[in-house]
Amino acid sequence: MTEQRVVAIAVQRLKRRIEEVAVLVTPGLVDKFSGVEVAIAGVALQVTREVVGAKQVRLRPDVASGGGSGGTLKSFNPLFPKFASITEASINAPINFIDVFPSVTVQPWRNFAIRVGVDVLWRYSVRDAFYQPPGVPLVPGSANKKRFLGAQSNLQAEWQATSHISVNAAYVHFLTEGFLKAAGANDIDFLGVWASDKF
Repeated sequence: MTEQRVVAIAVQRLKRRIEEVAVLVTPGLVDKFSGVEVAIAGVALQVTREVVGAKQVRLRPDVASGGGSGGTLKSFNPLFPKFASITEASINAPINFIDVFPSVTVQPWRNFAIRVGVDVLWRYSVRDAFYQPPGVPLVPGSANKKRFLGAQSNLQAEWQATSHISVNAAYVHFLTEGFLKAAGANDIDFLGVWASDKF
C-alpha cells in the first residue's frame, strides 16, 4: 500500500458510565502493485452503563463498509477477526454489514452472571453478499434487493466455579428475515457449553 491511514481511539471513563469507545478507520488505500483503489472502513462502538437491578446495560453498534458502484474495492476485511465477538454462534463474518446489539447483564450472585441480548443485522449495501467465517460469501449480493438480514437472540450464562475454573453456556437463535429468508435460508439454533481452567 502506498498510503495508509489508520485511526484507533479507545476511551475509558470513570464510574463505568462508558466502558469503551473504539473506532477503526482505514480510508483511501491504494494498492501499488495493481493500482486498484481501495476505500474501506470499519467502525465499532460499545457503550456500557450500570443501572439499578442490572450489572450492565450495553449497546454495541458496528459498521463494516460494503460494495458500491465503480471499480473501487470497498469490502472491509479484518485480518484477524474474533468471529465470536458478538455471539458465540459465529454465524456471520464482520464484512459488509451493519448491526446493533443491545444487551443486559445481571449478576444475581457474586460468581454467576447472565447476559441477554438481540443482535439486529443489515447488509451495508444491496450489492453486498452475506459472509460466513472466515469470510466466504454464503449468499451472493445479487440474490435479491433486501437489506435486512435478521436478528440473533443471545442468552449466555457464566459461572465462576472456583478461582481457576469457569463454566459457560450460550444459546443463540438466528431468526432469518429479509435478504436471507428471500434467498431460502432457514433459522439457525446454536447451543454451546464449555469450561475454562486458568492456571
